[in-house]
Amino acid sequence: MSYTPVVRRLIGAAGLVVFAACGEGANGPTPLTDPAATSARLDAVHSALAAPVVRSFTRFSGGIVPPAAGLGPAVSLVAVASPALARPGESPYALSARRALRLRELAPELSTGASLVQIIPDTLRGSVFRWDSASSGYYRAAPGGGPANGVRFILYAVDEAGQITYPLTEVGYVDLLDESTETSARLHINVRSVDGSLTFVDYVVAITPAANGFSAAASGSITGALSFAVTLSASATQTAVTTAVDATLDVASPVTRVELHEGATFTASGGAISIDFRLSPPGETVQLQGLFTVSPVTPDSAAVTVNATIRANGRVLATVQGSPPHELTFRDGEGTPMPGGPVLDMLGKLMQAVGDVFEFIHGLFGPVGNLFGGV
Repeated sequence: MSYTPVVRRLIGAAGLVVFAACGEGANGPTPLTDPAATSARLDAVHSALAAPVVRSFTRFSGGIVPPAAGLGPAVSLVAVASPALARPGESPYALSARRALRLRELAPELSTGASLVQIIPDTLRGSVFRWDSASSGYYRAAPGGGPANGVRFILYAVDEAGQITYPLTEVGYVDLLDESTETSARLHINVRSVDGSLTFVDYVVAITPAANGFSAAASGSITGALSFAVTLSASATQTAVTTAVDATLDVASPVTRVELHEGATFTASGGAISIDFRLSPPGETVQLQGLFTVSPVTPDSAAVTVNATIRANGRVLATVQGSPPHELTFRDGEGTPMPGGPVLDMLGKLMQAVGDVFEFIHGLFGPVGNLFGGV
């Protein structure tokens, strides 16, 4: 069994992590009857989202934007989705808080109302973009070679921590296809292999702007692994931003349904993300429900603490508190430590899956957030 570095720090750092049993006391039965089977379902979620090209796309989505000179002055309504690449060691929850801050800063423009425009300007269509290590951003490498109704961005290998590896190694590309209509901004996104023969991710995002925010819906699949449907909405004032996300992921094998319901409110001084993560039947039901508190939120940092409850089949399995990724504590109602074993193994994989799904869902909206606003 292998974990990401974040999860290994969570469950392996001596003196920082304390796990505790749950259920009906130290010697009582656990409400989880088949932890190995649940772990296998969580492994399937992780495998789908951690595939090299999928992970590269998720990580690079924050940088998938043409140079500013290629775009017009219109404000990107969904810049909240991805303002930049994640920083080394940054949790997805902290990055989400920084994204929310960026939307709050756009409130003066949003409050004047918004109109739909072309997502990808005609002057950029067909272009191919490559990564520039010196500037840590994409540049227009060729005016042709990309799709006629969109643009192409080359994807590169990332390490286990999600950071770009050097020298740069191409692992695929993403085509952004503008399929906008008069009533909806619509972007079709294909993530493909280097030679274009394999499609790894295929989905469509539709965005509807509002006077003080937007709503967006994404649906599609990771080929051969899972399908997904996500809705996202956000509203902002000059002092605060509120967002909501509802997502469903259906894994092909073993058959597994994952749901994530998220609500967040942020101001300059901090905020909170409420998360309801569910692994649904067939198989046992496992749920993590709680609050990720963020303080303070600045363009450069965000400190996160979590206070959540984990349930199995409707009964409390554990509570978790602490500061991810460095300190987490798992306890039952009696504070009894949990010995190593399959339940502990499952809890580690659950925490990893929550972070994987959270990061993937927010990454889906990255290209739209950077491009929407057009000419």
